[in-house]
Amino acid sequence: MKAAGSALAIASIVFIALMFWRERETLSTFRPGAAGAAVLAACALAYAALGYVLAEAWRSLLLWAGEAEARGSDTRRIYARTQIAKYIPGNVAQFAGRQFIGRQAGWTHVGLLLSTVFELVSLVFVAASIATLAIAAGARGLVDPRLLLAAAMLTLAGLVLLPRFGPRALLRRWPEAAQRVAGLRIRNLWPVAALHALFFAAAGVILVFVAQVVTGDSVPYGQWPAVVGLYAIAWIVATLTPGAPSGIGVREVVLVAGLAFMTSAGSAILVATLLRAVTVAGDLLFFLVAGLRPAR
Repeated sequence: MKAAGSALAIASIVFIALMFWRERETLSTFRPGAAGAAVLAACALAYAALGYVLAEAWRSLLLWAGEAEARGSDTRRIYARTQIAKYIPGNVAQFAGRQFIGRQAGWTHVGLLLSTVFELVSLVFVAASIATLAIAAGARGLVDPRLLLAAAMLTLAGLVLLPRFGPRALLRRWPEAAQRVAGLRIRNLWPVAALHALFFAAAGVILVFVAQVVTGDSVPYGQWPAVVGLYAIAWIVATLTPGAPSGIGVREVVLVAGLAFMTSAGSAILVATLLRAVTVAGDLLFFLVAGLRPAR
């Protein structure tokens, strides 16, 4: 498990270094003052803390999927070691890593797979719900709210229908998976959804502070829901884009287009690039603190 996690981490750090090298010109034009640098550092720390939120949500999903031995210290370490692999091209290495390292930790393939599937389902559902609420609150023009509403409804329908009809489809080929799915209770997922909602709300606020550092102006509180909703939309598009490592490039395009309501195109590009730098720094910090902690 240690060798696999180390190899995954090294590959991830190499791709992160290459990403910063490609963006060096955009980042080199930015000269924040001491206060701005302090705010950006605090944002990176806050994003690192959100790694613990996502890891706790994953642990809850593992327990929900029947992995009773999923301890918090183990799930945080494995989540931190594998989450950084999202920067490897393909955008699936973090999930494959969790499956492989989690299996070596003693958890079953079925439980790990169910936790991954429902993690994505919960994240998309929560992000679509937050974005829809942001649009309803006045953030017009970001994206057609009907698309977000449809995404949220389809996700919710999947959550309801999978435990009902999934076991029949799985029974012949994967009886263990069928038994697990039949025992799932969707109502027990609300704590996971609450943790994911906390992640999106906090990450959206981080985007607000990054924008304030770049523009030098305060973002009115009335626009904060729109910015949080914009982050949720950008996350959905970037995450569901095949092949884009951690949605690099895709998320930035959505953010630049969405930030047009509050700043210039040049500032929007810098905001999107700096947000990427902040989130990468947060992921690295989460990896260094939680991922390299020895197993107990």
